[in-house]
Amino acid sequence: MAFTSPSSAQAFARLAPHSRYPQLYKMATFAAIGAATQARCNTLNIRCEITPEQSTVHSLAREIAAYYAKKQWLPNHDTAPTIAFQ
Repeated sequence: MAFTSPSSAQAFARLAPHSRYPQLYKMATFAAIGAATQARCNTLNIRCEITPEQSTVHSLAREIAAYYAKKQWLPNHDTAPTIAFQ
């Protein structure tokens, strides 16, 4: 899950609260476009593993690709865990 603004992280937390979906927060990989968005995620208890130094979509995409390249695993429908929203 990639957040491109503090308000997108806020909206996500409102729609899928940690208290209701703890497994989602535990299993998902979260990314923030920059420091301000990461700071907002921190206040929402969203652990961002990916935050580029430059706050651009291009940098964010590059960092996400690098993150998964290191893991040698790209999510797909056969192997990625799924979380059902109610």
